[in-house]
Amino acid sequence: MRALSADLADRAFRTALRSGGEFAELFGEHRINRAVSAEDGVIERATAGVDCGIGMRVLHGGTFHYGFTEDLSDEAVLALAARLAGQYRAGGPAGVPSRVRAATAPTGPAEPPGWPDMAGMADAVEACDGHARRFDHRITQVTPLCTDTVQDVTIVNSDGQFVVDRRVRVRLRVKVVATGPDGSKATGIETAAGSSGYDVIAERGPAWLAESACQQAITMLDARPTPAGEMPVILHAGSGGVLAHEACGHGLEGDIALNLRSVYADRRGEQVASEHVTLIDDPSIDGLWGSYRFDDEGTAATPSVLIDGGTLTGYLTDRRIARMHGQPNSGNGRRVSYRYHPIIRMSNTYIAAGRHAPQDLIAATGHGLYAKRLGGGSVDPTTGEFNFTVREAYLIRDGAVDAPVYGATLTGDSVGALRSIDMVADDLEFVAASCGKDGQRAWVTVGQPTVRVSSLLVAGSAR
Repeated sequence: MRALSADLADRAFRTALRSGGEFAELFGEHRINRAVSAEDGVIERATAGVDCGIGMRVLHGGTFHYGFTEDLSDEAVLALAARLAGQYRAGGPAGVPSRVRAATAPTGPAEPPGWPDMAGMADAVEACDGHARRFDHRITQVTPLCTDTVQDVTIVNSDGQFVVDRRVRVRLRVKVVATGPDGSKATGIETAAGSSGYDVIAERGPAWLAESACQQAITMLDARPTPAGEMPVILHAGSGGVLAHEACGHGLEGDIALNLRSVYADRRGEQVASEHVTLIDDPSIDGLWGSYRFDDEGTAATPSVLIDGGTLTGYLTDRRIARMHGQPNSGNGRRVSYRYHPIIRMSNTYIAAGRHAPQDLIAATGHGLYAKRLGGGSVDPTTGEFNFTVREAYLIRDGAVDAPVYGATLTGDSVGALRSIDMVADDLEFVAASCGKDGQRAWVTVGQPTVRVSSLLVAGSAR
């Protein structure tokens, strides 16, 4: 894709702002997507595609107007600018921006490290499949998937920013189904994903991924029903961070919280969690699935401490919400592609490590639930009420992990759950995830050490 030039951007901004607009932005994107998957031991899909285009938005009277074009010619970009200028009411002096700076070199690597051809991707998929099928005769379905993306973006705005960036994402995921002699089924899923290239897969390898997924499924085949009631719940490091992401993180996004649609609205400086809880969103962590150097508005990535020692300290923002509410811009404006305007999204959101060893939390719990992997769930940001299924869980008896159980669902309110966290371990882990909001899905990372919630309502499948 021909990169946006400073001269074209300047002409487009003059056109877009000629009727009194206050701010204009161009987002150019060139993306290569590849995917290889298998089903029933056979490579089922091997695809590669290119997507490119330019999106533009213009601010007038507090409202952003947005459009995009897949025609990359100067004429098409200027026509898009003129169309957006016509969308808002004329009036006031023409907003002519200063000329933008010249482009810099891409901040990403010229060639992603360890980048294989599609045959190499197929090798990884077939290795996952083979290891899983050899693990146990009860593994009846194996679905491995390898994907990668190279996204080159150019972000220019009428305030003088000019950012050129390359983003790389790699993922190898394997899903297995185990079937018991009585026809019962259980699922196991394991994923390696990151933004630093194929080294993220090599760190653990297809064999480990396949065997971990199989062990989950085989273990849950022998699970018994979950007892219901209020009890201590220990959330395992890594995937337990889904609870913090959903039940807490979304309520701290500024377009929700600062517009008074969140249980955390107007509570800055209040104690909303126990003193053991520090919640951070940090897109600048190198190599994680949700990491980036610049958000999709060109703002440099920086960590945001949202809850510090239990006290609510801030919200996530983007350019629009920061400007509207007089807040600092946290650099969390993200979009699926040039076809969409940016909205506030989390990146790598996690509870900071504590001081306990993980086994201390279990030993201190006479009876409870050990939630090792969470499944799907939902939360109402306005009330903080949530419910989450637990994909892999175990009973805790007399301070030790006991039998696996199925059918557990965690319910409660986010502030109550955060205030009930009474022990935090030192084993911080991160897990790649995908997050949906307003019709857009974003790459995110959830993270936490092992934590104990002293009392949480567990809806189970047994008395």
